[in-house]
Amino acid sequence: MHPLMPLHAAIGGMGAIVLAFCLAAGHARTALLVTALCAYSWGALLVEAGSRLPALLRAFHYRGWEGRYYEFDGRQIRIEDADDGEPWAWLDDVLHALELQRQGLRLGGLSANEYRQRAGGPELVSLAGIVRLAKLRHGPVAARFMHWFERSVHRPAMRRTAAGERGQG
Repeated sequence: MHPLMPLHAAIGGMGAIVLAFCLAAGHARTALLVTALCAYSWGALLVEAGSRLPALLRAFHYRGWEGRYYEFDGRQIRIEDADDGEPWAWLDDVLHALELQRQGLRLGGLSANEYRQRAGGPELVSLAGIVRLAKLRHGPVAARFMHWFERSVHRPAMRRTAAGERGQG
């Protein structure tokens, strides 16, 4: 908050009271001056509140991501951490990034350490599962996505996990 905001709030509040007295006493010129002062202070308060609104809206929109937002080629990749700290990506996001169609894709071929589906939750895929899916895609998009996921998501998560274990031990 700007350091002058409490002053603007006090001026605006007191100004409303002074304005009421001026109008009751019939001092039109003083009331006009007080109105201008109040309008300036209220305007400053509104501008301060308005400047915070976009950040609040972004925070509300991304509240489920706990400050972590991953993006690959302009596509959001949602990530959830497992109990062991390994990041698991939402399968739909990975398929979209790899430009793979779900139709005809045999997810039963993925093992338990590559693919998970929680009851009522999203389908998740690990780094090993992403490597397996990328082999189906072939080409530069798959290679770039695997490289991005390992460098930007997997390694930092593993570093955080290792740092947490060192701190506890």
